Amino acid sequence: MAVKEITLTLPEELYREAQEAGMLSSEYIENLLRDALRFVTWENRVEEIQKAGGIGKTREEIIAELRNTRKRLRETEYSRRYTRPR
Repeated sequence: MAVKEITLTLPEELYREAQEAGMLSSEYIENLLRDALRFVTWENRVEEIQKAGGIGKTREEIIAELRNTRKRLRETEYSRRYTRPR
């Protein structure tokens, strides 16, 4: 797999806080980006389906499902994935 190097420009305080929290590792940032891409892709797909006639659920029902999914992810996947190595 080809790898690209990026440079981030952050406010000093944000950099310091993220560094102390162990959030600036390549692995951590890769996981954040992958999760964000999955979320954006899912949101775009729901929007396309709604424009094409809907999925039989109201916007409020979809938002409620999203909230439940996010809660479940926070309780399981995120805690496992983003826990700093000891």
